[in-house]
Amino acid sequence: MATEPDAIIPWQKYPELTKERLSLIGSVIRDTREDVATLHDPESGDGPWGFGCRAYERTCFAIEKATEKNSWLTILKDTERHLRFSFAIGHVPFRFYRGDPEDPPSRFLAVSYPELRETQLALDLGVVVPCDGVLRIAIETDATGRASTSPGTSGSGRAP
Repeated sequence: MATEPDAIIPWQKYPELTKERLSLIGSVIRDTREDVATLHDPESGDGPWGFGCRAYERTCFAIEKATEKNSWLTILKDTERHLRFSFAIGHVPFRFYRGDPEDPPSRFLAVSYPELRETQLALDLGVVVPCDGVLRIAIETDATGRASTSPGTSGSGRAP
């Protein structure tokens, strides 16, 4: 596997982020977007906003369903901002967004309270977690809204 000089290999830096776990989450996201793209019907009035809402909501649901079969996967409930969806792989918190992995939207650079809580719990347990930024899963899409590649992780060393 060829990598760029600054590329993060998540499972080397954060042992809880195994290749298998990240691949499963990537597959859930990719398969869900594929299902949503199949249902999308512009000739009946479906537009990009509706596609995006459906894709986000169904992706959140699919990740929640995946927790039933994977004890290492948990949902981080945000009681203040119900539409903000966070989850943890092991004790490493994540959020996802659609866009360029090198240029995450500013609203995804902020750390949510549930992520802070999970990070503190991980530190208390001695788990290696990102303390100098955030980890995000970027979903790059093609013109049809389908994931153009397997979703990748985006790390930021920028302070929130």
